[in-house]
Amino acid sequence: MHQRTIELGTLVTGDKASAHLVLTDTRVTPHDAASVTNHNIHLTYRIESAEDGHLVSAGNSTAYMRQYQIAPAEGKRKQDLDQFLETWDRWAGNDHRPGCVHATELGWIACAGHETGQGTHRQTCGPTPEPWPDAGVGEPPAKIARAVAYLEEFGFQINRLKRPNFYYCGEDMAGSPCPTCGNRFGESWHHEEPPPDVLIYLENWGLPPAVK
Repeated sequence: MHQRTIELGTLVTGDKASAHLVLTDTRVTPHDAASVTNHNIHLTYRIESAEDGHLVSAGNSTAYMRQYQIAPAEGKRKQDLDQFLETWDRWAGNDHRPGCVHATELGWIACAGHETGQGTHRQTCGPTPEPWPDAGVGEPPAKIARAVAYLEEFGFQINRLKRPNFYYCGEDMAGSPCPTCGNRFGESWHHEEPPPDVLIYLENWGLPPAVK
Protein backbone atom coordinates (compact mmCIF):
# COMPACT_ATOMS: atom_id res chain seq x y z
CA MET A 1 0.00 0.00 0.00
CA HIS A 2 1.19 3.50 -0.84
CA GLN A 3 -0.24 6.56 0.92
CA ARG A 4 0.81 10.15 1.44
CA THR A 5 -0.47 13.70 1.72
CA ILE A 6 -0.08 15.94 -1.33
CA GLU A 7 0.01 19.72 -1.04
CA LEU A 8 -2.19 21.14 -3.79
CA GLY A 9 -1.99 24.87 -3.19
CA THR A 10 -3.66 27.89 -1.61
CA LEU A 11 -7.22 29.16 -2.12
CA VAL A 12 -7.96 32.85 -2.67
CA THR A 13 -9.08 32.93 0.97
CA GLY A 14 -5.59 31.87 2.04
CA ASP A 15 -6.83 28.44 3.16
CA LYS A 16 -4.58 25.47 2.36
CA ALA A 17 -5.73 22.66 0.04
CA SER A 18 -4.24 19.17 0.23
CA ALA A 19 -5.09 15.68 -0.94
CA HIS A 20 -4.61 12.32 0.75
CA LEU A 21 -3.69 9.58 -1.71
CA VAL A 22 -4.06 5.88 -0.95
CA LEU A 23 -3.03 3.26 -3.51
CA THR A 24 -3.79 -0.36 -2.66
CA ASP A 25 -3.51 -3.64 -4.51
CA THR A 26 -5.64 -6.73 -4.09
CA ARG A 27 -5.03 -10.22 -5.43
CA VAL A 28 -8.21 -11.63 -6.93
CA THR A 29 -9.07 -14.83 -8.80
CA PRO A 30 -11.90 -14.33 -11.31
CA HIS A 31 -14.12 -17.31 -12.14
CA ASP A 32 -12.26 -19.78 -14.36
CA ALA A 33 -9.30 -17.43 -14.73
CA ALA A 34 -5.79 -16.93 -13.38
CA SER A 35 -5.17 -14.68 -10.40
CA VAL A 36 -4.65 -11.00 -11.11
CA THR A 37 -3.75 -7.94 -9.06
CA ASN A 38 -6.29 -5.14 -8.89
CA HIS A 39 -4.87 -1.68 -8.18
CA ASN A 40 -7.27 0.68 -6.39
CA ILE A 41 -7.05 4.47 -6.17
CA HIS A 42 -8.58 6.49 -3.32
CA LEU A 43 -8.28 10.27 -3.03
CA THR A 44 -9.74 12.68 -0.47
CA TYR A 45 -9.17 16.38 -0.01
CA ARG A 46 -8.81 18.69 3.00
CA ILE A 47 -9.23 22.45 3.16
CA GLU A 48 -7.61 23.90 6.29
CA SER A 49 -7.99 27.44 7.61
CA ALA A 50 -5.05 29.77 7.08
CA GLU A 51 -5.76 31.37 10.47
CA ASP A 52 -5.69 28.46 12.88
CA GLY A 53 -5.51 25.30 10.77
CA HIS A 54 -9.01 24.10 11.61
CA LEU A 55 -10.80 21.92 9.06
CA VAL A 56 -12.92 23.98 6.66
CA SER A 57 -14.02 21.23 4.29
CA ALA A 58 -13.20 17.64 3.38
CA GLY A 59 -14.48 15.08 0.90
CA ASN A 60 -13.65 13.00 -2.14
CA SER A 61 -15.01 15.18 -4.95
CA THR A 62 -13.02 17.83 -6.80
CA ALA A 63 -16.12 20.00 -7.30
CA TYR A 64 -15.44 22.12 -4.21
CA MET A 65 -11.86 22.90 -5.22
CA ARG A 66 -12.91 23.75 -8.76
CA GLN A 67 -15.13 26.54 -7.42
CA TYR A 68 -12.08 28.51 -6.34
CA GLN A 69 -8.97 29.88 -7.96
CA ILE A 70 -6.24 27.77 -6.37
CA ALA A 71 -2.66 29.00 -6.55
CA PRO A 72 -0.75 25.74 -7.15
CA ALA A 73 1.83 24.53 -4.65
CA GLU A 74 5.47 25.45 -5.16
CA GLY A 75 6.93 23.94 -8.30
CA LYS A 76 3.55 23.37 -9.94
CA ARG A 77 1.68 25.27 -12.64
CA LYS A 78 -2.07 25.69 -13.11
CA GLN A 79 -2.06 23.15 -15.94
CA ASP A 80 -0.30 20.66 -13.64
CA LEU A 81 -3.03 21.05 -11.03
CA ASP A 82 -5.76 20.83 -13.67
CA GLN A 83 -4.29 17.58 -14.99
CA PHE A 84 -4.11 16.16 -11.46
CA LEU A 85 -7.79 16.99 -10.82
CA GLU A 86 -8.78 15.48 -14.18
CA THR A 87 -6.90 12.29 -13.30
CA TRP A 88 -8.63 12.30 -9.91
CA ASP A 89 -12.06 12.63 -11.52
CA ARG A 90 -11.30 9.84 -13.98
CA TRP A 91 -9.64 7.23 -11.77
CA ALA A 92 -10.38 7.77 -8.06
CA GLY A 93 -12.78 5.13 -6.77
CA ASN A 94 -11.95 2.80 -9.65
CA ASP A 95 -12.95 -0.21 -7.51
CA HIS A 96 -16.55 1.09 -7.27
CA ARG A 97 -17.77 1.50 -10.82
CA PRO A 98 -21.55 1.08 -11.20
CA GLY A 99 -21.14 -0.63 -14.56
CA CYS A 100 -18.89 -2.94 -16.53
CA VAL A 101 -15.93 -1.63 -18.51
CA HIS A 102 -18.12 -1.36 -21.62
CA ALA A 103 -20.58 0.95 -19.80
CA THR A 104 -17.68 3.06 -18.55
CA GLU A 105 -16.35 3.42 -22.09
CA LEU A 106 -19.83 4.47 -23.25
CA GLY A 107 -19.99 7.11 -20.51
CA TRP A 108 -23.13 5.73 -18.86
CA ILE A 109 -24.35 7.46 -15.69
CA ALA A 110 -26.98 6.84 -13.03
CA CYS A 111 -28.96 10.04 -12.53
CA ALA A 112 -29.86 10.71 -8.89
CA GLY A 113 -32.90 12.75 -9.93
CA HIS A 114 -33.45 16.47 -10.40
CA GLU A 115 -35.82 18.67 -8.46
CA THR A 116 -38.33 20.81 -10.30
CA GLY A 117 -39.70 24.14 -9.17
CA GLN A 118 -41.60 27.13 -10.48
CA GLY A 119 -42.32 25.24 -13.68
CA THR A 120 -38.64 24.93 -14.64
CA HIS A 121 -36.23 22.01 -14.48
CA ARG A 122 -32.86 22.19 -12.77
CA GLN A 123 -30.69 19.96 -14.94
CA THR A 124 -27.11 18.82 -14.51
CA CYS A 125 -26.63 15.85 -16.80
CA GLY A 126 -29.30 15.38 -19.45
CA PRO A 127 -31.79 17.31 -21.56
CA THR A 128 -34.80 15.00 -21.61
CA PRO A 129 -36.80 14.25 -18.45
CA GLU A 130 -38.47 10.86 -18.19
CA PRO A 131 -42.26 11.41 -18.43
CA TRP A 132 -44.56 10.79 -15.48
CA PRO A 133 -48.16 9.73 -16.23
CA ASP A 134 -50.98 12.16 -15.50
CA ALA A 135 -52.89 11.56 -12.27
CA GLY A 136 -55.17 8.55 -12.58
CA VAL A 137 -53.43 7.12 -15.62
CA GLY A 138 -51.13 4.54 -14.08
CA GLU A 139 -47.96 3.68 -12.24
CA PRO A 140 -44.80 5.81 -12.62
CA PRO A 141 -41.96 4.74 -14.95
CA ALA A 142 -39.70 1.99 -13.63
CA LYS A 143 -36.78 4.23 -12.71
CA ILE A 144 -38.93 6.58 -10.65
CA ALA A 145 -40.86 3.63 -9.21
CA ARG A 146 -37.61 2.32 -7.71
CA ALA A 147 -37.04 5.62 -5.94
CA VAL A 148 -40.64 5.67 -4.71
CA ALA A 149 -40.30 2.12 -3.35
CA TYR A 150 -37.12 3.14 -1.54
CA LEU A 151 -38.87 6.06 0.16
CA GLU A 152 -41.85 3.91 1.09
CA GLU A 153 -39.50 1.39 2.72
CA PHE A 154 -38.51 4.13 5.18
CA GLY A 155 -42.12 5.02 6.00
CA PHE A 156 -42.79 7.89 3.61
CA GLN A 157 -46.34 8.05 2.28
CA ILE A 158 -46.13 8.48 -1.50
CA ASN A 159 -49.06 9.06 -3.83
CA ARG A 160 -47.95 6.93 -6.79
CA LEU A 161 -50.39 8.65 -9.15
CA LYS A 162 -49.28 12.19 -8.37
CA ARG A 163 -46.55 13.90 -10.37
CA PRO A 164 -43.55 14.33 -7.99
CA ASN A 165 -41.23 17.32 -7.68
CA PHE A 166 -38.31 15.51 -9.31
CA TYR A 167 -37.54 13.67 -12.54
CA TYR A 168 -34.83 11.52 -14.09
CA CYS A 169 -32.89 12.90 -17.01
CA GLY A 170 -32.55 11.36 -20.43
CA GLU A 171 -29.01 10.11 -19.72
CA ASP A 172 -29.97 7.93 -16.74
CA MET A 173 -28.93 4.35 -17.56
CA ALA A 174 -29.68 2.69 -14.20
CA GLY A 175 -30.89 -0.87 -14.74
CA SER A 176 -30.09 -0.85 -18.45
CA PRO A 177 -28.35 -4.00 -19.81
CA CYS A 178 -24.92 -3.63 -21.39
CA PRO A 179 -25.19 -4.29 -25.15
CA THR A 180 -21.90 -6.25 -25.02
CA CYS A 181 -22.07 -8.44 -21.90
CA GLY A 182 -25.62 -7.95 -20.59
CA ASN A 183 -24.60 -6.61 -17.16
CA ARG A 184 -27.30 -4.34 -15.77
CA PHE A 185 -25.91 -0.92 -14.96
CA GLY A 186 -25.89 -0.09 -11.25
CA GLU A 187 -26.74 -3.55 -9.90
CA SER A 188 -23.20 -4.36 -8.65
CA TRP A 189 -19.80 -2.74 -8.16
CA HIS A 190 -17.08 -3.29 -10.77
CA HIS A 191 -13.32 -2.75 -10.78
CA GLU A 192 -11.66 -0.79 -13.58
CA GLU A 193 -7.91 -1.37 -13.71
CA PRO A 194 -5.93 1.87 -14.18
CA PRO A 195 -3.07 1.98 -16.70
CA PRO A 196 0.43 1.67 -15.16
CA ASP A 197 1.32 5.23 -16.21
CA VAL A 198 -1.61 6.58 -14.15
CA LEU A 199 -0.33 4.80 -11.03
CA ILE A 200 3.20 6.11 -11.60
CA TYR A 201 1.87 9.63 -12.22
CA LEU A 202 -0.07 9.66 -8.93
CA GLU A 203 2.75 8.12 -6.93
CA ASN A 204 5.14 10.84 -8.09
CA TRP A 205 2.91 13.92 -8.27
CA GLY A 206 4.20 16.73 -6.10
CA LEU A 207 7.41 14.97 -5.05
CA PRO A 208 10.73 16.80 -5.42
CA PRO A 209 12.79 15.45 -8.36
CA ALA A 210 15.34 13.84 -5.99
CA VAL A 211 12.61 11.82 -4.26
CA LYS A 212 10.95 10.42 -7.39
